[in-house]
Parts: sequence; structure tokens; C-alpha cells
Amino acid sequence: MNRPTETEYATYFQNYVGQVSESDIMAVLRSEIDDLDVLLNRVPPEKEAWAYAEGNLGVALVKLGRFGEAIPPLEHATQLLPMAMLHDQLGVAYANLGRIGDAEAEVSQGLRLEPSNVDLLVHQAQLLAARHRFQEAKAVLDRALALDPSNEMARRVLAQVHDSLSAAP
Repeated sequence: MNRPTETEYATYFQNYVGQVSESDIMAVLRSEIDDLDVLLNRVPPEKEAWAYAEGNLGVALVKLGRFGEAIPPLEHATQLLPMAMLHDQLGVAYANLGRIGDAEAEVSQGLRLEPSNVDLLVHQAQLLAARHRFQEAKAVLDRALALDPSNEMARRVLAQVHDSLSAAP
């Protein structure tokens, strides 16, 4: 199976998202979840196609805010596919359920696979800030912004970290 790189997926997804309203995206994600459920019931779990479908299902569930439901398919997909994006999304799901240690482990695994992934760096900084490790979070965000100076999420999180540093005794 000739699979696209994560960068190819990211570019496609960003271009797609830029052209479609959020309500339309949510409708597509809900439909995709139904289609993926059908596929997952027909394909043996050891197959790569199954892992891709399960990963897509998990990502869609995270986008819909259904974090608890996203964890099992993402956990299984990350075991079969070494993709930074899957570890990132699993980390997002864990973090939103208050499982900060598990989220940190997934983000770290994603960064081992893709050390220059700005999304993962921003998520790592958010997790550090959640533990009041603001200086470390700032250093990670500085690195993320060195890689992508126009990243709005990194800029927003950095502003929050600066506010927290200013408020600290």
C-alpha cells in the first residue's frame, strides 16, 4: 500500500477546511464516522487499512469533542501506525479528559517521530503550562514560532504563558 505522508494529509486537510464551513465539516465528520464504523466491522483488525480507518475515526471523534469515544480507536491505531498526528490527537483526547500524564506521553511519542511538528510543540507547551512549568512552555513555544512564525495558536498560547509568568510571584 502506497500511503501519503503526513505532510500531504495535512496540506490536503488544510486546503479542504479553508473552503468549507464548520457546520458542513461537522456533518461530513458525522457521516464519516458512520462509514468508518461499517468499514471497521468488515476489515480484520490486523490490516493496515483497518488502522487507517480507526485512526480517521478517532481524529473525527476528537474534532467532534467526543474524547472518551476517540481514545480506543486512537490507541489501537497508534500501535499499528507510527504517525505523529495520531499520537497528537490521542494526547488531545487524554488532555481533555484530565489525563495529563497520558497526554504528555503521547505528545512526547509524537515528537520523537516528528520533532519539528509545530502542533505537537504547541500541545507540549500547553501541557507544561497546565503543570505551571511556564518557563519550559515558553521555550517550547519559542521553538514552535521559530519553525512557523505565523502560527496563531502558538502566538495565543505564548501570550497566555506570558500572562502567567507576569502574574507569578
